[in-house]
Amino acid sequence: RRIYQPRDGATAYSVIGIYDREMKLEKELARQKFFQQGSGAALTFNLSYDFLLFDVSGDRIFIERSQEGAFVDVFDRSGTKLYRFAMPIKRIPIRETDKKILLNFFIQDSRIQQIMKQNHIGWKELSKNFRFKYPEYFPAVCDMTIDNNQIYIRTWLHDRLGRSEYLVLDLRGKLLKRFFLPPLIPFRTRSIGSGKRKAIHQGKVYYITENEDGDWYLNYQEIPE
Repeated sequence: RRIYQPRDGATAYSVIGIYDREMKLEKELARQKFFQQGSGAALTFNLSYDFLLFDVSGDRIFIERSQEGAFVDVFDRSGTKLYRFAMPIKRIPIRETDKKILLNFFIQDSRIQQIMKQNHIGWKELSKNFRFKYPEYFPAVCDMTIDNNQIYIRTWLHDRLGRSEYLVLDLRGKLLKRFFLPPLIPFRTRSIGSGKRKAIHQGKVYYITENEDGDWYLNYQEIPE
């Protein structure tokens, strides 16, 4: 996955493609607008955090398409599209209370905190030229992981205890089960749009936390039966 921005700087895209060993693009599989647009003093952020997510199982590539709906497109190793399936996910509206949470998610991101620390400035000064957009609805998918021929989808739905909803699907999109887990990774260890700090393997969710001294720890939770 790469972030691509034309020379005119009009629109930045997140692109998933197949590359050769010299990192030359052989075939583009999917693209969508990146959550950050513009540059310099004119930065706009879409705070629904709708990223182009993908994972691989065997010789198949799975790409979720939240901007088109609750869909996953499946490709073979050559980039030929095999099929698309829909997921049983309801659209969740973004409320005013959600906007505050989403903005705090951005402020507490590790890279934003590092920029403020290095430049000895606060959030008010850093963000004076930022613009934020909040769509009407959350994306269909918050995160996607494949393990043991099962697709684990984390949605934006939360129960009354604040736990996140997970769906388990087979590789054709059939719903196998649904469960809830509490939020796993504190804000300060996240870095928006970068590598994952959480993985699912053999019925466990592994994740990294960080203490106040900056030490990282590997933890896990059992997935409910």
